[in-house]
Amino acid sequence: MLKQFQLTDRQIETFRRDGYVLVRGASGSEDMVRIDTWAREVENAPEESGRYWVYGEESRLEPGRRIICRIENIISHHPDFTAVSGILQTATSQLIGEPTVLFKDKINFKMPGGDGFKPHQDQQAG
Repeated sequence: MLKQFQLTDRQIETFRRDGYVLVRGASGSEDMVRIDTWAREVENAPEESGRYWVYGEESRLEPGRRIICRIENIISHHPDFTAVSGILQTATSQLIGEPTVLFKDKINFKMPGGDGFKPHQDQQAG
């Protein structure tokens, strides 16, 4: 699993100068396989009130068939994703220079027959 890491002063300086930083070795192909496995666990979990928020759409290939397009509220219910969130939160706090919080967690699915997301700009509702 992804391991906790500390950014160096040089990495933080690079982020502040360039707006991004590449952290080599922070994750590997085995980590990506694990994350893919966890995403499939979430995708295949039974829908239960108060757990994952599952959003669907009608398949463009099979009208009348509902397919998943995204799932939210994952961190509160999946301990492995919770752990990864904590690791990333530590790193983002280092980069920003103050504590950070997770605003939203979700997985967008690009299923065959899905409508996809139209070009848009994220903005505050209302």
